[in-house]
Formats: sequence, structure tokens, C-alpha cells
Amino acid sequence: MHRTPKNEHREVKGMAIMSLESSIKRINKLHYKVKSQSSDIKWYDIIKKYGHNKGGLQKGEWICTCPDFIYRHIICKHIYAVTFSKQLRKKIVSQDVVGLSVPPILDNHVECPKCKLIENIVKDGKRYNKKGLIQKYLCRVCNYRFVINIGFENSKNNPKIICAAIDLYFKGVSLRSCRPYQAVL
Repeated sequence: MHRTPKNEHREVKGMAIMSLESSIKRINKLHYKVKSQSSDIKWYDIIKKYGHNKGGLQKGEWICTCPDFIYRHIICKHIYAVTFSKQLRKKIVSQDVVGLSVPPILDNHVECPKCKLIENIVKDGKRYNKKGLIQKYLCRVCNYRFVINIGFENSKNNPKIICAAIDLYFKGVSLRSCRPYQAVL
């Protein structure tokens, strides 16, 4: 199937659908539900169907229940959204991006955010906030005071739990399967 301007338009709309939060639900690897853009209560089924093939590797065909696919027999924006979502998911799982590894902060390894020097950094008291005490530092070279930011200051939960939940979500683990991990962390 060759690309036409209409197909490119559907690809852009598929990307827009994929970027919306909770617009695609994965039932299994061959069945997805995609939310309609015109109605909040309508969902379309996207299913991968395989034909009969004797002894060979076969590629499946995505089928959608939307009117665009049913009446025009072309790849619709919902199918594009699912394929983009699958590609993104595959990339995230292969890279295994999510994970928290904050190295222990030693006085001689702290870098000044302003002058980027490691030397002459000293502890300069502690600051109290909602999460407890945070160590403050002073750079003796530029007289800049700073704290180490690990990126979870405004979160209500433990950073390890947040990273584990995101990791399991992008790997496609169901909510029910995630529950045993909550007690471990």
C-alpha cells in the first residue's frame, strides 16, 4: 500500500490519539481498544487477524471496527495509533530506561551547579522541608549555596516505588500482577 496525503493525515491523527492519556487500552498483544475522538463513551476494537498460511511466516493484518476502516478498507487513524504505541512500547522495554540509581553523595563528589567544579564544596547546614532534612552545600569558589536535587521533591511516595511502578507499566504488567511488588519495596 503506497502512502498518500490522506494516509499521512491519518498517521498524524494516530500520533495525536496515541499522545492522549488513557486513549489506548491494551487487552492483549493482538487486541486493543482505542477511544473515539468524537465521543467519550465510544471505543473501537483493533484486532490483529492472521490468515491461513501453510508452513510459512505470516504477517497479520490489523482490523478496526471504526466506520473509516469498515467502509473504506484503508488503514485508519486508530490502527496507526496502536502501531505507534507498540513501537514506543517496544523501544522503552528494549532500552529499559526506567530505574533509580542515585549514587551516594560524598563530600568530594558533589559538583557545584553554577561553576561545575568538584573541589572546595563544603556542607553548609541542613534545610527542613516536608520530606525531612536535606543537606545544603556551599561552593567556596563561587560562594553559591545549593542542595542536591534527585527529582522527586514534590512526590508523595518513595522514589523507588515510583520508578518500579513506571517500569512495570511500560513493560505491560497488569495492575493485579504488580501488587506483590508493593510489599517488597
